[in-house]
Amino acid sequence: PLSNTNDPDLCDSGGLRLDEWPWTAPKNNEASFCPFSGGFNFRTIRRLTNEDFCEEEWRRSRLDIECIKGDGMDFIAPRDSNCNPFLKQGDWKRLTCWVGWEHEDYVFLIASDEGSQPRYCLRFPRVQDGEFSVLVYFSVICPVEHDGKPHHGIEYYELRMFRKDKSSCKDEDEEKCREMITSPEMCVKDTIYAPHCPKTCGQCAMNAVSDINRRRCLIEPTLYGDWRLIDNFGTADVTIDKDKAVFSHLGTFQCLDKDNKGRRYKMASLFDNGCSPRYTCMEFNRRNNNVLQYKLSRSRRAETTMDELCTFQDDLPPLLTSYRSAHFKNLILINHLWPSYCGLQSVIPFNGTIRGLQCSGIVSDWNEDKCNLLGTISVKSTSCQELHVPSEYQCIAFIQDEAVPLQQLLLTKSLDNRHIYNCWVLTSYAGGGQMPWRVLYQLPTPQCSLTMEVDSFTARDYTAALSLDDRSRSKVCKPEDTRQRHEPSHHSKPKASDLPYAVPNQDEAADSETEVHVASHPPKPPPSAEPPFIDDVNTDPPMWDVYGRGNSIIHRTLYKYVFSVWLSLKIFSVSLWIIPHR
Repeated sequence: PLSNTNDPDLCDSGGLRLDEWPWTAPKNNEASFCPFSGGFNFRTIRRLTNEDFCEEEWRRSRLDIECIKGDGMDFIAPRDSNCNPFLKQGDWKRLTCWVGWEHEDYVFLIASDEGSQPRYCLRFPRVQDGEFSVLVYFSVICPVEHDGKPHHGIEYYELRMFRKDKSSCKDEDEEKCREMITSPEMCVKDTIYAPHCPKTCGQCAMNAVSDINRRRCLIEPTLYGDWRLIDNFGTADVTIDKDKAVFSHLGTFQCLDKDNKGRRYKMASLFDNGCSPRYTCMEFNRRNNNVLQYKLSRSRRAETTMDELCTFQDDLPPLLTSYRSAHFKNLILINHLWPSYCGLQSVIPFNGTIRGLQCSGIVSDWNEDKCNLLGTISVKSTSCQELHVPSEYQCIAFIQDEAVPLQQLLLTKSLDNRHIYNCWVLTSYAGGGQMPWRVLYQLPTPQCSLTMEVDSFTARDYTAALSLDDRSRSKVCKPEDTRQRHEPSHHSKPKASDLPYAVPNQDEAADSETEVHVASHPPKPPPSAEPPFIDDVNTDPPMWDVYGRGNSIIHRTLYKYVFSVWLSLKIFSVSLWIIPHR
């Protein structure tokens, strides 16, 4: 309460009162999720009149909260009942969670219609045993008094609900179910009453779980491994094995079906919190040894065909691309990273900005001492030395596609103690009868797409924008007698530029043979081990040693075969020359 004096106990907790008006910042939308999850059955009471919203309807409504992260809240009324308090007509309504907090005995939640600004407040009890009441206000003002009565004129409802128990199998009304379900065929064809009569129809939750477990399929071995997703929201670990993909921030997805190429999968998710099974489509693309890309569809309560399920799009605000997106997200191999091609193939001068400051310098993946390409890029600037930014980056994957010829992607890891992962978008512009010029954008995370519209980038979208002067690019080799010997000290950790590998130019590598070598649970490979995977579109050419021979078994075998043929022909030609001169 207000005071006319500067009392010493003015800020004591006993004198503070929670304001019912929450503050929102619509210009700073960020991904949020509901504070708890689960599946519930409920009936609706209109609190202004204290009447049952659908008194004559025996079927119960259903509420699913955040069964899969980012799903929000689904209020599902019985089909053709018009019993959904959020709709004048229709059965299904989805709300998006914006923020949640606890106060005394309750959990408060601010929500909105999909893609809209906050409009509702919901009050849940902290303890949700047995049957309990949830209050829904058609306002963002959240009453904190125990009676839950809002300000005059605010519409609100009471939802009397209980959490669904998958181990229990009961009809919602046994007498009505016997009356409505007159034959086993109705349980299959009927969508109005059968879902509310699981016992009569033999469609108990445990039966659905058994059916899903029985139908498990196998995931392609090239996708196995421990991966990490790094995005604006933070990091998440992903483990893929023979029949499931486990996302630490999303849950477990079991394989049910896959396409002929082993790239698209129908997945099922099972729950112990009352949620019914969910069906999701995942599409994978193994780019190279270090990077696995994936896309995730929206999850559905009912199983559909692969074609219907596999539609990919960004979520509506405020989630956007936090969980699902129209383009691939990049997963990075945990722990050991294989050497990878960088794509610049030279030393290139640049002008641009780094963290908002004007800079000039060079960006390079070329080693003039050893006269070869490196698996790292370095960014050097005499005008930005005061900036605390990584100057050297390990290349993780270089991604290009013939369908998008003017844009390429480079994923990197900084070689300082911060180990920051980034995506670099290399974009070419052509116009005005002049030669194309390129800009290299450094994004704050490794999430990017070949179809990103860099024309719409703002300074908040990137940490560096380097305009490349390709007319002044160079690949200089020092004379052999002046080249430095790189002898890493036994007392210091060798730099990435000291690693014993080099790569050919992209044209030379394009015709190279590739090899797939995977194990169900591949151990951490030593530095000299064979790369387990090289992609089939040559976005990341195989590493070559200083003699130009490939590291893979195929490359070595081919090299030996060609060398043997060459030697035989050489001996034969010499013998032909010697015989006439005897």
